[in-house]
Amino acid sequence: MQLLARLAQWSLTRKLAAAAALIVIIDAASVGAPGLALLAVPFIAAAAWFRGAHVVSRVLLVAYCALYVAIAVNYAVANGVDAPAGDLLFAYVGGIVVLALAVIVARGSLGSAAARPEGRPQFG
Repeated sequence: MQLLARLAQWSLTRKLAAAAALIVIIDAASVGAPGLALLAVPFIAAAAWFRGAHVVSRVLLVAYCALYVAIAVNYAVANGVDAPAGDLLFAYVGGIVVLALAVIVARGSLGSAAARPEGRPQFG
C-alpha cells in the first residue's frame, strides 16, 4: 500500500518512463533476450530520478525516446502483427507510451523556456 501511495505522487513523466521500462523488460523476458533489457536502463533512470530541472536531461530523454520510437516503427512496419506477444507489446504499446513521454518532456522544455523573461536560459 505504501508503494502505491508513493507511485501515485509521481509525475506523469515518471509514470510513463516506468511503464516504458516495464514494457521493455517484459519483452526481453518473453523473447528470451536478456541483453534487450539494457534498453530499459534509461527509462528506469528517468522513472527514478527525472525531475525535469535540467535542459540536458530533457534533451537526452527526448533523443532516447526518438530512438525507441524509430525502432518500434521499424519493427511494426517490417513485421506487422506476425510476431511474438512481447514484441507486439514493445512495438505497438511501447511505441505509443514512449512517444507520449517524448511529447510531454519536449513540451515541458519548450514551455519552461518560453515562460522565462526574454526566453533566456536559466542556469543554476
